[in-house]
Amino acid sequence: MPRFQIYDGKSDPNFHVGLYLNAMALYTGNEPLFCKVFPSSFGEVASDWFHKLSKGIVKTWEGLTEMFVARFVTNKLQPLRVDALMALKIGEDESPELKVTTFEKFPKQCLLFLFQKCSSSSSSLTLFCVFILLLDTGEAVIKLPENVTIPAVLMFGDSIVDTGNNNNLETIFKVNYPPYGKDFISGIPTGRFCNGKVPSDFFVEELGIKELLPAYLDPNLQSDDLATGVNFASGGAGFDPLTSELASVISLSDQIELFKEYIARLKGVVGEERAITILANSLYVVVAGSNDITNTYFNNPIRKLHFDVPSYTDLMVNSASNVVQELYGLGARRIGVFGVPPIGCLPSQRTLAGGLLRNCAKIYNEAATLFNTKLSVMLNSLNHKLPHARMVYIDAYNLPLDLIRNPRKYGFEISNKGCCGTGIVEVAFLCSFTCPNVSEYVFWDSFHLTQKAYRIIVHQILEKDITSFI
Repeated sequence: MPRFQIYDGKSDPNFHVGLYLNAMALYTGNEPLFCKVFPSSFGEVASDWFHKLSKGIVKTWEGLTEMFVARFVTNKLQPLRVDALMALKIGEDESPELKVTTFEKFPKQCLLFLFQKCSSSSSSLTLFCVFILLLDTGEAVIKLPENVTIPAVLMFGDSIVDTGNNNNLETIFKVNYPPYGKDFISGIPTGRFCNGKVPSDFFVEELGIKELLPAYLDPNLQSDDLATGVNFASGGAGFDPLTSELASVISLSDQIELFKEYIARLKGVVGEERAITILANSLYVVVAGSNDITNTYFNNPIRKLHFDVPSYTDLMVNSASNVVQELYGLGARRIGVFGVPPIGCLPSQRTLAGGLLRNCAKIYNEAATLFNTKLSVMLNSLNHKLPHARMVYIDAYNLPLDLIRNPRKYGFEISNKGCCGTGIVEVAFLCSFTCPNVSEYVFWDSFHLTQKAYRIIVHQILEKDITSFI
């Protein structure tokens, strides 16, 4: 039998299957042998998964590989910037050395694409292609200064960043069904309120930590994931406790309780000393406030009876202050808090409060900017008060507004409605069909942006703000 590369449970399962098939090339056609030998290429995590399979469930080689890929699908690499990759050309008369710097610019998601392209290239390029595939695959898009590390990302907040924590809750605020996830890995709906990846995923991807940020409540969460970050966010949550209560989702205070549980688990995996180091150097991100203003304040009479907009935004800021100070008390130092985006320009709010022409709803945007101003002042104050705190106000208002006002500047065509349904009001279970070309849209549904828009926003946020955390 040939020698196999052992699958560690962290890398792309399709790539491992490809390596296995290549090693077993002499035995092509012998499916029973393929099935029998495949587990010998597994490391501890994959072996544990395999031995827990029901007896007799493996009937064919195709069935086994489908189950294997489905189990480790969150590690699957996704190609990026396909247009740029397609434009790259390798001349037959050019030396590989001249091309290395070109390909090193692309993050590791490109490797599968290159593998596919290389497999159909002329034989004279084979050596070059193998060399490219052996390049280091941990390249971060955002470069940190020397001797500075961000070992993990811990995410708190609402549906903008939720990666599946609501899936098993009794709430309408969950999206673990199609068409959500149509452009995610293998088209699988995971509970992300998007057609694909959400900001949580792009934070860890851009920092070179890992490909996806898993939901803490994901039943398939691996212990190995704890040291590189998890996600506590819950779609429908807000700074106002009433917001989460009305939506029957995980409040920010309960998300912090889950974080406390996470700390105990992390110490059990890596030891107390390393856990403290991870907690102190990780990036904490809090994304909330949109649901408070759109749902709890403007669309619910309870809060409007007792608060005007200035006093309600005070309530929100006080809650945000409590959240970040509690995180600080638990060991967090690098904490970024998103401002509220231009919620008056969400397709749903245009429809509900933008008049017949569906203009941006001015009062919603005014409330957002008032909150953002107060939030920025509060975080700056805490930075002066708390030793070693790096609390950063993240502007999530101006860039999204520019995408909405000038979509073609960023490669979009449509910014006043979503791709899902009619695009003017549908969200969650109301989404029954989608547009033919999601890449033209800034918004996926009437409340959430597309994967393409989120990628642009997160990249620019990190380029602008990363030095503020260090």
